[in-house]
Amino acid sequence: MECTSLEEINLPESLKSIGMQAFYKCNSLKIDKLTLPETLEVGDFAFFNCDGIKSLDIGDSYLRFASAAIGCANLEEISFGITEKDIEENLQLKDAVFNKRFNMNAESDERYYHIDSDDTYGAYVPKTFERVIISGGEKIYCKLLAGITSIKEIQIADSIKEIDKEAFADCKDAVIIGNTGSYAEKFAKENGMQFKILEAKSAEFILGDVNNDKIIDARDASAVLIEYAQSSTDAGGSFTDEQKKAADVNNDGKLDIRDIVCMKKMILKSTSHLFQIETIFF
Repeated sequence: MECTSLEEINLPESLKSIGMQAFYKCNSLKIDKLTLPETLEVGDFAFFNCDGIKSLDIGDSYLRFASAAIGCANLEEISFGITEKDIEENLQLKDAVFNKRFNMNAESDERYYHIDSDDTYGAYVPKTFERVIISGGEKIYCKLLAGITSIKEIQIADSIKEIDKEAFADCKDAVIIGNTGSYAEKFAKENGMQFKILEAKSAEFILGDVNNDKIIDARDASAVLIEYAQSSTDAGGSFTDEQKKAADVNNDGKLDIRDIVCMKKMILKSTSHLFQIETIFF
């Protein structure tokens, strides 16, 4: 393709395949995270020399990339799930994603490091590649990340209930990330690896939308009024911290009658009862 000025792409969920060299040398693509549709088949050299892609979400399996070129010299992260077919094939990530088809010219490129294999060309992994997210599946099989020494973080989904002790043998300095009480935590402790608790994703609220239904209406105002009345008694209110922040529409750090007045004005101002205002994060 070699559209060197192409900066953005949009891949719809209905897309079934990307042909050979579809985005070959589109090195102006600036994509922090590229999410590929679950059923997408990717042809040879499809993303060869797409150095602007930093994060890649493959979906439920990476087997369909065994002969594809995910050639991103600045790639930092890959997210994927593991299916029964992946386990049957026992294909390691270096051969599925970083095999010789990844970048046949990488041997002279200082941005990669070489992993020897039975293949004449081996595997070439970008030195920036430091994070793996295993987003689904039940089992992580033997030497999944064999030879990939740059990995610093391995995030593991709660669905994983079995991990082969050799799965991360070459990731000596990697930190396992997961939820408290997960199998990932157990594996890390049993195998002398560092474990880090997965940080909860920030909840997103529209200021004034205390019931988080994406609409600011009389129900929100009523809920705030009740919360204000209850919080003025010994019983106290029932709002979560996130709801309290969403209810504080005048941003003065407290919930009082002035917030209720502001909400009333917001609702009256919006003829459709939908009021688009600042989104805040917690």
